[in-house]
Amino acid sequence: MTVPQDLQLTPSEREAVEEMSRRVSKDLPRKLYDEAFMYYRFLKARDMDVDAAEQMLRQASKRIFSVYFLCQ
Repeated sequence: MTVPQDLQLTPSEREAVEEMSRRVSKDLPRKLYDEAFMYYRFLKARDMDVDAAEQMLRQASKRIFSVYFLCQ
């Protein structure tokens, strides 16, 4: 995934978003892992700590998918 140029990020933020994408892309549906802004939001919530943001994203995705499958 490449980070869109219209997303105004510093070089370190851009690097963090790309690292998050590399770490979780194979575990998320394509519609989610192509969203650079989603990674940025999780990173921002964890003060750009990639490890903490990844953990938070994985926990959130488990809850989201659990609810989705229960509703079907």
